[in-house]
Amino acid sequence: MPLIDAAGDVAVDVVCLQCGYNLRGLHPNTTCPECGYSVATSIKFHNIGGDPRWLTSLARGAVCVVFSFVIAWSGWVALAVLDELHWFDFTNWEWGLLACLPLCPLPLGLWWLTTPQPDYGIRQGHAIRGVARGVGLVTLLCPFVAFVMLPARSEVVAYSLTVLLLLLVLAWTLYLSGLARRFGRRGLAGHTMGLGGVIVFAIWLLEFSDIGACVLVVCVLDSFVLAILYSFMFMEYADRTPLAVGIRRSSLLSLPTVSMPDRAPDQS
Repeated sequence: MPLIDAAGDVAVDVVCLQCGYNLRGLHPNTTCPECGYSVATSIKFHNIGGDPRWLTSLARGAVCVVFSFVIAWSGWVALAVLDELHWFDFTNWEWGLLACLPLCPLPLGLWWLTTPQPDYGIRQGHAIRGVARGVGLVTLLCPFVAFVMLPARSEVVAYSLTVLLLLLVLAWTLYLSGLARRFGRRGLAGHTMGLGGVIVFAIWLLEFSDIGACVLVVCVLDSFVLAILYSFMFMEYADRTPLAVGIRRSSLLSLPTVSMPDRAPDQS
């Protein structure tokens, strides 16, 4: 059954996000008769089958990941400067702990970004979400392992880190591209799949040429751009969150409205 009937009214059971009122029979450009909430916004959530609390968690997680990118790279640049200046004589353990320190905000972002949706079964990607969360959190220890264990057992540790990184790329590529397709952003899904493929190629290329490292740097920058795009996509739907409202009020982000056909004229 179509969502909108020939007269331009809601033809299925769509609940109001604000009060739970059944909006069937109302025009999308009107408001809920019980609480005055926008019917079009409730339809927008209904179209993707998204629980508002789940969408809010996705938005918070994506924004947190964006800020984590900035904090992590700023911290690592500061550590590189300290290393060049030779102001401190850190041990490998200390360097490993300092390298993990800028990643502290990232676990919260990954946890929010992989929040399970209520009544969202394994066939729709529940298993991939769990793998992405688990591998993402474990990978946060990679800087520590690289500093502490890599010099002692370089071959075994390097192989283990490579396998973990490949699993991370595969899991998050499938998870994020699946979310993008569900939100109707096929271009963003294709961008995500393409970036995942390039990262895998760059990791393989590291074995033969330093060009692989340059490609990985470009991929990291593109990942930062991708995180921003996902943040805007999630905030577009989670427009009830304080963060989205604050951005909207400051005119930094204009959330699109759902365009619906006008009510058909009466034939009588």
